[in-house]
This record gives sequence, C-alpha cells and structure tokens, in this order.
Amino acid sequence: MAAILRPIVLLLLFALSACTALQQRKPEGVSFLAFGDSGYHYDYLKKKVRQNPLTVEGYLAARRKKWIGKQLPQEEFEAPPIHIVPGTRQAVEASGARPVAEAMYSFCARDDCQFALMLGDNIYPAGATGTGDEIRFRKILEEPYRKLVESRAGFRLYAVLGNHDWKTSRAGRQRQIEYGERSDTAFTLESPGYYSFVRGDVEFFAIDTNLLLAGTRVKKGELNPDGSEKESGEPDVPKRWELPGGGDRRQLRWLEQALKHSRAGWKVVFGHHPLWSAGGGKFEQARSLRRLIGPLICRYADIYLAGHEHDLELNLDSCRA
Repeated sequence: MAAILRPIVLLLLFALSACTALQQRKPEGVSFLAFGDSGYHYDYLKKKVRQNPLTVEGYLAARRKKWIGKQLPQEEFEAPPIHIVPGTRQAVEASGARPVAEAMYSFCARDDCQFALMLGDNIYPAGATGTGDEIRFRKILEEPYRKLVESRAGFRLYAVLGNHDWKTSRAGRQRQIEYGERSDTAFTLESPGYYSFVRGDVEFFAIDTNLLLAGTRVKKGELNPDGSEKESGEPDVPKRWELPGGGDRRQLRWLEQALKHSRAGWKVVFGHHPLWSAGGGKFEQARSLRRLIGPLICRYADIYLAGHEHDLELNLDSCRA
C-alpha cells in the first residue's frame, strides 16, 4: 500500500459513446481525466508533522519502524521521496500535487482531454477552515492545475468532497462548495455537495460519500498481522459536524431520481469512497457504501469512479448478487 501522503494517481482516459435506435446520429464521445488524493502543499503540513520535525535520518527511521510494526518484510522497505522544508533541516514526504498536475498536462498535450474529475480530498490534510481560505484555495486548487486548465478553452475540474475535505468543520466543507460555485474558477463543486452534468452522450453524477457514510453504521476497518480482514465490532463514529441531519437520505433520494430519469447513453457516478477496497483498512467503509448505493449503481449506472485508496484498482461487479 502506498504511504499515507503519497498521492493516488487515477489518470484515466475514457472515450464513451452511445447511440439509441431512436437517434440515428453519430455518437458524441467524451474524453476526460479522473484523479484524486493528489497531494498536499508544503505550507499546510499536518499539525503533528509541524510540531515534531524530523531530520532525514529521523524520518527514515520512523518510516522503517512503522513498516516493521505492520509485520511487513524488512527487505521490501522502500523510503518515499523526501522534501526538505526550505530554511530548515526538516524532512517530510514529497508531495505529489505538482508532479501529478504536470503529468496530466503532458498527457493532455498528446491526447484530447475535455475536462477532469477530482475524486475528493481536494484540500489535504485538513480541508478548508471556513475563514481566510482564499490563499489556501489559490495554492492548492488553482496554481498546480493552471497549465492544464489553460490548455483548453472551458476546461473544468468537476469535484466531489472527500473525508479530508470534511476534517476541520462543516463550515470548511461549505466554504469549499461556495468556492466551487464561483464563475471565476475552473474548480466546480455545486451545492449541496452533490450534482450532475452532461457531456456528450454521458451524464455524470457527483456524490458526497462522506455524508452518506456518516448516516449509516460503519465498522472500523482493521487488519490481522497477515493482512487479512479482522472482525471488528467497534463502530467508526463520525465527528459531530459530520452528522448528516437527514442530508444522507435526501442525497440518496436525489441520486435515485436523477439516475432513473436520465436519458443519457452512459451514466457515470463518482465519489470519494470506493465500493470495493483492496488497499488496506478501508474495506468496511466500502462494504457499508455498497449497501447504500450498490443497488442503484447496478440498476441504473455504468461506471463508478472513486479515490480514497491511494492505489489504482479496477473492480468488476456482475451485479447478480
């Protein structure tokens, strides 16, 4: 499993097209990128990292100790890329935000990319704060992707919220949505945190999976020393400001009606948490989310895209169960 701060790179190009018997026309395909958990800005380190600075030697020792503590083979330990905080000797894990953005820009210079989906944890590690976020938004949501956005007229980044976007407060979550509704930025995130849009013959449905999971029972995902799933009855309790207050049920009703009445040839749902998980301790969240939206995805949608895993997975579901 990738390190916690190592970015997930879901760099996917889809060419989806559909035509119906009633519409004898050339299908209008779409091509887009999908990425999530793409890294952090060095001005916004985790609190415990800021308060407990480590040298390169100390950082490597701590990472090795953590690796061994998970009973992983010592000979397979590989240190992540390191960044030295300017003006100090502090070593932190190198962020993937700009490398990911550069890779996407290079990819789209060769292949046509009409827009991108951001699969959550847009502002790592702790989301917006609800006050004084303009600089944070500029550094994290604008500057890394400027070349990509400017490479094509009307290029947009359609986003969903992740667990880290909820981390500080509900006000911080709302502040990010308000920023996403502005007309002067390519970052797009509509109120109330879930929405849909059409491109070509495809309709995309953005959902807030954190809101959904906060309204249902989720067990803590724990692993045995051999990596197998550990039976845990301990609940994963949401924070006070994450409690949905009926928002989870409203979102489920919206999703069902939006999918049911969509006339698109292809229907793509995207959120932060996955429906299936092979990346570590997130299988219980996936299990709970499957119970909530699995039947809707199977009945109405064609593809579900998610982040959160910090790896790249492709899962196929026959929807027979």
